[in-house]
Amino acid sequence: MYIPPYFEQPSVAIMQQLMHDYPFALLVVTNHKGQVDLHHLPSVLDPCSGRLGTLFLHIASSNPLATRLEPHQLVTVVSTGPHAYISPDWYETAGKVPTWNFMVVHAHGYVDTMNDEDAKTALEYLTAASERKLSKAPWTAEGLESSSYANLRKGVIAFSVEIEQLEGKWKVGQNHAMHDRLSAAAGLTRIGGSARTEVAKAMVASAEAEALDASDNKGKN
Repeated sequence: MYIPPYFEQPSVAIMQQLMHDYPFALLVVTNHKGQVDLHHLPSVLDPCSGRLGTLFLHIASSNPLATRLEPHQLVTVVSTGPHAYISPDWYETAGKVPTWNFMVVHAHGYVDTMNDEDAKTALEYLTAASERKLSKAPWTAEGLESSSYANLRKGVIAFSVEIEQLEGKWKVGQNHAMHDRLSAAAGLTRIGGSARTEVAKAMVASAEAEALDASDNKGKN
């Protein structure tokens, strides 16, 4: 992923938070023939497992990838956060052009298989985390007959990816003057929508951090 220095996200915690908040990810697998498999999958992140965290994913046992995915195979998991179109009309400075702001994380790591008990734990964690976001009593697997539940789990292949490298790109207007960044963020907020609002917050946060750094540096001189 191309990341200019001013768009690089250095914080592991912030990147992990995005992976947690946006768990529907893109799994990218390349085999020895150069063929690329792309799969859209829900993911579960354990931030405390391994140096940079461990992702847990699953695919249908009928998915052809189930026979192609090998232990210790290098894969990439892409987590896309909020993104939004930026209109030039929102900048205070004239002569600007349209752009798209976004936040994304690429997690690179090696595949490891999971036993049934670990897979059960990961699947139930994913379900519980998803159910908590709904305005209803959460569904649980407790009502399922144990042997039937075990047979259902045979329909999926669960695996983990211990993260070896994290890349985060936070393109939130850092290449624009602070006043333009803030005015564009205000434009997003006026239009509304959850993704636009999240991008606007990130743009304001980056401007505030830049102002704080400038103030600190001025105080040291």
